[in-house]
Amino acid sequence: MYKDRKFVEQLVNTIESKKSESFKKAKAYLSDNNFFEKNVEEKKDYLLSEDGLILMEGLSTEKLTILAIAECFAVSQSEFHKLMRENPEIYDSIDRGRAAELDGAEKALWQLATGYYKEEKRTINYKNERNSTASQEQIMQKWFPPNPYANTYYLNNKKKMEYKDKQIELEATRNTIFIKMQIIGDDEVDLS
Repeated sequence: MYKDRKFVEQLVNTIESKKSESFKKAKAYLSDNNFFEKNVEEKKDYLLSEDGLILMEGLSTEKLTILAIAECFAVSQSEFHKLMRENPEIYDSIDRGRAAELDGAEKALWQLATGYYKEEKRTINYKNERNSTASQEQIMQKWFPPNPYANTYYLNNKKKMEYKDKQIELEATRNTIFIKMQIIGDDEVDLS
């Protein structure tokens, strides 16, 4: 169990309330534009319009599922999937929204793999001339070194064929090191 269970619950509640807020705003926007009074063909035309595609992209950026997006547009999930199959631009707009989220995750993994600086505020306590305690806030740069596991994970996923987990054996003699590598799909290679 997490030590800070309340913090985790607060984080989940914040994310859920943000999703709910986005859902409500989108429903209000659609209601203001008389979307729900339209017939099926007019709704389909709106979904394929630039406004509809941008709205779907925005909702998927806010981590709403396809079911929630379909619900927002008052369309059944099966009908929405059918629309996505028939009109790839709907799928593309949702995919673009999700890609923005994935770009953020990829950037964070890259930072973890290569190391990064982060600003931190620190309070320094000291005694002044009158022998009383005073404090001062300083902004400092803290270095987080590269994480080799993040490097391995990044390379295994980005350059699969070149950096797949390889089994390496080392044989050391007095002055020479022999390295035997077994690469997936190849025979054993002796590099000496």
